[in-house]
Amino acid sequence: MNGNDIMSDSYRIATARELLEKGRVFEQAEKLIEKHRERALDAAQNIEPEALRRLMLYLIDTVLDQSGLQSSPAVHSPQPPAEIQTYQIGIAPAR
Repeated sequence: MNGNDIMSDSYRIATARELLEKGRVFEQAEKLIEKHRERALDAAQNIEPEALRRLMLYLIDTVLDQSGLQSSPAVHSPQPPAEIQTYQIGIAPAR
């Protein structure tokens, strides 16, 4: 085990999320999604036949729907990993 393996996955994820938030990446992504949603809705309004237009509007609402997303996800402050305990499980020899 080297020094990089000591950090837990949750610590790495929390650190990455903190960096992404500092860079306002989530805010930029939300703006891009809204921009493309508006463009897709405009384009869908001109689609014929009507059944295909309704399908496209449904897909836009489904794929680009942000109503279920939190505007600012909860982030846990990264904490250094506590002491790591490992256990070895023995396997009984085959008979």
